[in-house]
Amino acid sequence: MSKEKKERNVKIVKDIQGGLTYSEIGEKYNITKQRVYQFARDNNISRWEESRKTIKNIKEDIKEDIIKGVPYKTICEKYRYKKYSKSAISDMKLFTHFIKKRNKEIINLYKEMTAKDTIIIPVNVLDDPYRITRLNTVYDISSKSGYKKYPMIGDRCKGGVFEPKKVINLIKKLRSKNYSYRKIALELNKKGWKTPTGKLYSPMNVSNKHKGILKYKL
Repeated sequence: MSKEKKERNVKIVKDIQGGLTYSEIGEKYNITKQRVYQFARDNNISRWEESRKTIKNIKEDIKEDIIKGVPYKTICEKYRYKKYSKSAISDMKLFTHFIKKRNKEIINLYKEMTAKDTIIIPVNVLDDPYRITRLNTVYDISSKSGYKKYPMIGDRCKGGVFEPKKVINLIKKLRSKNYSYRKIALELNKKGWKTPTGKLYSPMNVSNKHKGILKYKL
């Protein structure tokens, strides 16, 4: 073995005993992580106890940060260069934790407002781990959680009308009195009733509903 290689190997062993991770040592000396493990094994160096304690401490610190409301990105940046932090963050499933927390808040908001309002409302928890921007994502999150805001919509491919019976009855009653679709829409909106998708009734909407009522003999 050449003198240069011997000196390099001595440095590798010192770094293993120091604070660098095996991956960082491998990058430093242009060798694989597995080769660094071999150096550690050959020199009877074990990091298991050290890593276990360090990871445990980091997890405790992260838990405190979560309780304090520290954002996901801030936590990742805080522990970015700490030894074994990647293992700790992975073990805690930190990203998944923030996803679940954010999605729970999205559903709570969606129950009280439209999907459009939900994604633009200035609530910090919606930014962790990132803020969604698509309405369909709100619908997907809601559906996967088992919550369906408009259960009466049903399967539109099968046709039919999905309004409550009181809406259907009022449309039939007013049409029998020769009310125009515009006037019927006004009456429905005055009562504060909304379509199954939470919108105001329009003449075109009422017309479509009436056609469905006649077609399916509701």
